[in-house]
Amino acid sequence: MHTWPELGFAAVDVFTCGPPSVADGVADAVVRLLAPTRCDKKSIARGQPAP
Repeated sequence: MHTWPELGFAAVDVFTCGPPSVADGVADAVVRLLAPTRCDKKSIARGQPAP
């Protein structure tokens, strides 16, 4: 997590070696816990697809 309190902004990166649903669940939990007034979420697939 990177924060810029003076701007009221935080950026969170979630990485996993598991299925994308794991990272999505973590990201959703962070949003629920922090309760931001705005949330922009981006997924980037990397590496080889899971077998």
